[in-house]
Amino acid sequence: MKKTLFAASIACSVLLTSCADMFQERVAMQQASNNINLATMFNAAKEIEKLDTPSQIFVSNGQYSNQIVINWKEVSGARSYSLERAEAVKDESGKWEIPDEGDYDFLEHSNFIDGTTYTDTIIDGSPSNELKYSNEAYERAFFYRVCAKNALDKYEDSLYIYSGGHLEKEKYESGEKKAYEIAEPSILLAPPTNVTASCGEYEDKIEIKWTKAEGSISNYKIYRGESDDVNENNGTLLKTLYGSDVSYTVPVEANQKGKEFYFTIVSVGASGRESVGSSVALGYALKGDAPARVTDVEITSGRGDTKGIISLKWKALSGTGIQYRVYRYSSIDSSLKALKDEITGNTYDDNKGVKTNIFYYYKVQAYTGSGDSEVKGPLSEEIAEGYLLSPPKSVTVQRKDDDITTNTIFFSAAIGSQPCTTNSDATKEKEDWKTYTYNVYGSEDSGSSWVDITNTMQNLTLSSEDGMYQADVEDHKFYKVATVNGSLLESDCSETVAPAPRKATNLKVSKNGWIAGYTNDDNKANANGVHAIKLTWSAPVGGADGGYHVYRSTKPDGGFKKVTDSPVTDTTWIYLDEQAKAGNLYYYRVLSLNSLSKGANYSDSDFGYGALTTYQYVREYIKSTLNSQKKLTLMHKSAATDKLGSDNSNGDISGNLSYNASMQGLGGRVIMHYTNYADYYVMSDKTLSTGIFKDENNQYDLNQNVPSFWKKWDNDEGAGYIYFLLNGNTNTTANISSNGTMDGTVTVDGMYPGSVVYDAIQIKGGAAGGGTYGVTRNFVKDDGNFEKITVQADWTWGEK
Repeated sequence: MKKTLFAASIACSVLLTSCADMFQERVAMQQASNNINLATMFNAAKEIEKLDTPSQIFVSNGQYSNQIVINWKEVSGARSYSLERAEAVKDESGKWEIPDEGDYDFLEHSNFIDGTTYTDTIIDGSPSNELKYSNEAYERAFFYRVCAKNALDKYEDSLYIYSGGHLEKEKYESGEKKAYEIAEPSILLAPPTNVTASCGEYEDKIEIKWTKAEGSISNYKIYRGESDDVNENNGTLLKTLYGSDVSYTVPVEANQKGKEFYFTIVSVGASGRESVGSSVALGYALKGDAPARVTDVEITSGRGDTKGIISLKWKALSGTGIQYRVYRYSSIDSSLKALKDEITGNTYDDNKGVKTNIFYYYKVQAYTGSGDSEVKGPLSEEIAEGYLLSPPKSVTVQRKDDDITTNTIFFSAAIGSQPCTTNSDATKEKEDWKTYTYNVYGSEDSGSSWVDITNTMQNLTLSSEDGMYQADVEDHKFYKVATVNGSLLESDCSETVAPAPRKATNLKVSKNGWIAGYTNDDNKANANGVHAIKLTWSAPVGGADGGYHVYRSTKPDGGFKKVTDSPVTDTTWIYLDEQAKAGNLYYYRVLSLNSLSKGANYSDSDFGYGALTTYQYVREYIKSTLNSQKKLTLMHKSAATDKLGSDNSNGDISGNLSYNASMQGLGGRVIMHYTNYADYYVMSDKTLSTGIFKDENNQYDLNQNVPSFWKKWDNDEGAGYIYFLLNGNTNTTANISSNGTMDGTVTVDGMYPGSVVYDAIQIKGGAAGGGTYGVTRNFVKDDGNFEKITVQADWTWGEK
């Protein structure tokens, strides 16, 4: 069987009866063990190269109390999918913050999903992740993005589809960040918050109030129990209310007056599923002859002036047999719990697990008697708020680009000071906001050698928007901050932080690069015939103690994903991208890390691409030659004599292919000559207007970082860069027996410069039947010059 894929650039003698066979589309070829013709080959060049973006994504929203289910439309050609998640909290205006591209990360087993659905278990019920109302997951929103993959068939990953919105094509193509609109993020089915019950306010009822849960709630179920561990399983269902309700009144019989009841509320979502129970609210109706309400409850110490203890007092009531019980709730748990009873005085010191950066709220109850004869008075009305002297809750530090001797430290105002944005839940404005000072400590080893560098703190300023202080401090590897109150009592220190290193500079990514030990060994290329690339960069001033992570994207702005499993410790890194394909550009940036493996400053990005193996080079070259020849007329005529003469085809971008077939003795000769012939632009883009290159003003500049060997071509839309630019001859001489030789050389400029020599190809029976192609690939060395490697490629390489 005649195979003419690479030899499709061969022209045979028009005198040979087999000549028609060589130029007819019915000429059989072998590819992947299937018989195809030239038309099939041309169509094959248009097969899937990059998978389509999933067209739809469906994400459960408030349907489950512990998980979110994500579904998406199947993508033709995809063998698997990758899913990533980002989390968000509400900003000060009450809106969900939109995550950045870098906030998305893979979940367990979500990098390779063989179906079109994934269940993300947010709360697994473990001791550290309890299925309980106080789980912080109920205060967060979750965003997802999905892409299609098929590494087996060497397809490029699709673009992402984002939950809550679709990629907007125009914004994406312009390189605009966050090129998608978020409609509504996903949340868990949560119970209502701020559940309270009246305690002795009324004699014949208990009034329950709450704040509506997020999302679409159909109903609320009210449960009552006689202990503070009441839940939907051991409590009595009192009432099912509409999802719009925010209060309920429980009637109390005469024999229930003074008896403590505990209430919890369950949300019922639109799907009919139920949430976990809310916080537990204590409530009771007042019994006759009950003591009066306790008044003047106040914190005597423990408003930013103590460590480990909060003290309170109240006005003692007159009468005999009166005792007191102290209750507490906090800014992280709204359930009212009894701390101490049988108090005969009017003071109490609370040291039961009090922690920093938490507000505690106290109520006091007076009662007489005990057991069944106990008579309770109403709970105090005052909100007695206490808190320990606490270090700043948030501390970060950044290096200054223009000064190696100082860093900039940022830390939040301590709780209890007016600038603190996470301040009191109290209902009345405080008159005793604290004016703190802060001590900053530096260290070179994060061990015991901490030095107070407060006196180096310069220009301490406060942002009114986020309650964060900012100051320049002398350079150290590690920092921590303590709060100091007016009596010079110092809090415990904050967590240890290290400055995010400055950004790496001078990032250079090889483009068709020569990498000794890699590029000269085609067995080390990926399955697509693309070699590794080399990234080099300069360490930031001050270094990067934790090394670097490298990020890659298929577009210039956004969509960067980490490709390093562990930090790179050098400033040179060789990367074999298993997904890289011929003709595609990829974009890279580097994140400098500190010794805690944290970083904030990315390098500028650069694009690059790997050189091709000889085999893949031949395949890419043949795309242009086949496309050029299918546009000729004479060579495709059926009669042999009709093939004589001259013909011409123009490149879709530039140049032409000339054809001349004539008799030569008892045989014939066909001369085919390329002059600046080009059909394809790099990335199939006439202008590269998607923003591959930008200048110092952040404007798109087609000339920035473009390799000097690329060939620019002006066109009506602007200017593009040639993929393969051909010059030279592919000639055929054959005798009456359809045997002969080829000669000629075609030089290649563009994205992959080189040349192909036909002089050693043999023609047998009207087709390539022996010999070798001389293939030269010009690899780019670090100095910008070419490292040229010439190999003899077996004639069959062009036939596969």
